[in-house]
Amino acid sequence: MPLFKLPGLSKCVGLGEREIVSAYGAGGKTSFLLRLAEELSQENKKVILTTTTHILPPRNFPLVITSDFAEARRKLQSYLQRDNVVALGSAMLPGDKVKGIEAAWVDEFFSEGLAPYILVEADGAARRPIKGYAPYEPVIPQSSTTIVPVLGADALGLPIEAGFVHRPELLVHQIGAAEGGLIGTDHFIRCLFFMLERGRRQAPSARAVPVVNKADLMKDKELLYAVVGAFSASSLSGVSRLLFTALSEEFPVQYIWGKPFLKPFVSCAILSAGFSRRMGEDKLSLRFGEKTILEHAVGNALQGGADEIFIVTRPEQEWVEKLFSGDKIRVVKNPFSAQGMSTSIKAAISACNPLAQGVIFALGDQPFIDPEVYRALIKNYSRNLNLVTYPLFQGKKGNPQIFDRRTWPLLLTLQGDRGGRGIIPLLPEGEIRGVETPFPGVTVDIDTAEEYMKYRPPE
Repeated sequence: MPLFKLPGLSKCVGLGEREIVSAYGAGGKTSFLLRLAEELSQENKKVILTTTTHILPPRNFPLVITSDFAEARRKLQSYLQRDNVVALGSAMLPGDKVKGIEAAWVDEFFSEGLAPYILVEADGAARRPIKGYAPYEPVIPQSSTTIVPVLGADALGLPIEAGFVHRPELLVHQIGAAEGGLIGTDHFIRCLFFMLERGRRQAPSARAVPVVNKADLMKDKELLYAVVGAFSASSLSGVSRLLFTALSEEFPVQYIWGKPFLKPFVSCAILSAGFSRRMGEDKLSLRFGEKTILEHAVGNALQGGADEIFIVTRPEQEWVEKLFSGDKIRVVKNPFSAQGMSTSIKAAISACNPLAQGVIFALGDQPFIDPEVYRALIKNYSRNLNLVTYPLFQGKKGNPQIFDRRTWPLLLTLQGDRGGRGIIPLLPEGEIRGVETPFPGVTVDIDTAEEYMKYRPPE
């Protein structure tokens, strides 16, 4: 079977070729760093995983324990020759905890180029989803290139008291709450901004990627839109994107939002890798007035407001690349197109920008999709973030359709010639939204010579 995959956590975070990533906060920072380390290891990248606080020893990676800097450097160099990820601490503590290293060590290791990626857990939270900060927290290396404040969405509604919050007596002052009261959306956002300010003071050159973990536990999207709205209205610099994750899931990024946080990023994939068997020739190359059928489909999509557009083709459709060589449109070749439409859907998902929250699946043989259809679908989807959004004409379902990234794991299970509609019965009915349009073209495609002659404009 062809190998297709979703954009990984490192792509969603936006990591460059060399990074110090410092995660701090509560509700999943250890899981975040471990997932990131595992993913980078699978990409054959070299990683040092360490802490400036206390952590449990990582089980899947070799561990170097030393309080001597020179010895640490020597052992890390040795281990990294055969292992992609090596964990580092300065001592073992009671309770099988690893004591952290000095932040200056991280800066020095990075400047020496010991490993291209150093991942740092920069504070502790006693396994609580939210915490108050002592004056010395967090401890972030000054050379950090990316800081990741982490909060657990399950903190919402918890009482601000011991057992639920780490250091509640500090948190109440930092977010303007009452001890014993419940954590509301405003408190949650204030805590996130407080964390960002702390992090920016210690690593002023770093970009920030806030992570709200346990997004799968959110009962609705109220917290999501509140956090996104707060960042879109904020003048806080350095925040490049927001992630809402379920780090216990195989595909952890549930929602992703890029700066300026005004709307979700929507990709558009024009599926054009079919074999035109009923037509007997490549129908997408046929003239339809002054342009080909595919040019009409692409031109309409270009005016529709998607953030990126690409065409999924068969490798032998070289004419497509030549036709669009001067446009800002990517051509994604699907070498497995003979196995059916499911492979083109998978190829499209794999090709999406990592910031994409949704992907529009449009068909190359539908030349009558008015650009307003795209705009209406994107507007509705951006407001509601339903799992699937599709157009209706007089109550009849049509194309194109938007599939939210939370459906992508299911789409990757499709086989044969099944399209995205094959997963709709598996989704909650309330998350499937039809948008009525006045444009009949959403239900019209060109499959046969008879249809081509019927719809072809007069010469």
